Amino acid sequence: MPESRHRRVSRALQEQRRRWAVVRFSLLSTVLVLSLGLVMIVAPFVQSRALFLLAITAPLLIGVYVVSESPRFAVAWGSATVLTVLLGVFALVRQDRELLIGELAIRGALLLALIAWIVREMLREERVSLDTILGGICIYLLIGYTYTFVYLMLLLADPHAFVAGDQVLDASLTPDHPFRTVPSLFYFSFTAFTTMGFGDIVPVSAAARYATITEGMVGQLYPAIFIARLVSLSLLDRAGPPGGGAG
Repeated sequence: MPESRHRRVSRALQEQRRRWAVVRFSLLSTVLVLSLGLVMIVAPFVQSRALFLLAITAPLLIGVYVVSESPRFAVAWGSATVLTVLLGVFALVRQDRELLIGELAIRGALLLALIAWIVREMLREERVSLDTILGGICIYLLIGYTYTFVYLMLLLADPHAFVAGDQVLDASLTPDHPFRTVPSLFYFSFTAFTTMGFGDIVPVSAAARYATITEGMVGQLYPAIFIARLVSLSLLDRAGPPGGGAG
């Protein structure tokens, strides 16, 4: 009896954690899609740095809620996000490429940490559920976001890293809208990630080509690994717990 009671409590806790994960991953995936829409569709027509910064920072802000299961990690995450935004604003005011590259590197590191957190949560699952699927979607979108910041860093370091048609992508900080190339890089990142590669934007520098190759490889491997994980969980769930048929 004590063992069966312990199992019931454990299952109740798992279900509670699963429901909590569904809410968090649903919110994060929604924010990622809306943020991408703002960057790609709305922001290019609005001469507002604040809107652009909000759009590309929203996933980091929601990340505080996603990792809130660990208060210490959430505080550290929130503090790093605020410092990143302040550093980015300072870099834009001073038109300092080096500072902006550093700020983008921190953004990328935070996104990688968020991906690692979600992967850890998914590995704790013992069966296929809605939170598992939503977590996989979040990771997929976050990878595309992370590579976008990598490409922007490369473009800031080398203005000739990418070519669109017969013109190089311009990442100058002097115009009123210094982020006008960001939508193009988001577009390029997700086309490279899905290996569509229409050829309208081409990596030219060696570093940009290498980053594009790695993103394409991740885009091929991640869905295969994720689907394999879902299949293995489904088979384990059907088989039931070890010794379950022993009465």
